[in-house]
Amino acid sequence: MMVKPPTLLVVMTLCCCLITADAFFGCHCLRTIRKPIPLNVIEKIEMLPISGHCRRPEIILTRKNGSKICIDPNQKWFKDLLNKMQKEGERPSSTTAPVNF
Repeated sequence: MMVKPPTLLVVMTLCCCLITADAFFGCHCLRTIRKPIPLNVIEKIEMLPISGHCRRPEIILTRKNGSKICIDPNQKWFKDLLNKMQKEGERPSSTTAPVNF
């Protein structure tokens, strides 16, 4: 049985869309930054736990200039930053439940 080219094109397009759908509708972070971000430029920290939409925890930092960046939650500098904030009594503002590392 011969598959018609338009049918094959539709099927291939649908497969590509399903594969990339998680990036558009699931995880917020497509890339993460590993370099340290100074505490004085951070406005807000959002911690997004593993969910049905994304299979990894996500950390989104909002800078005071409004730009957002995604951080690798396993970076030592980020864990040190959270510890420093807790010791100083600063609680990161978060729109979700904290992530356990």
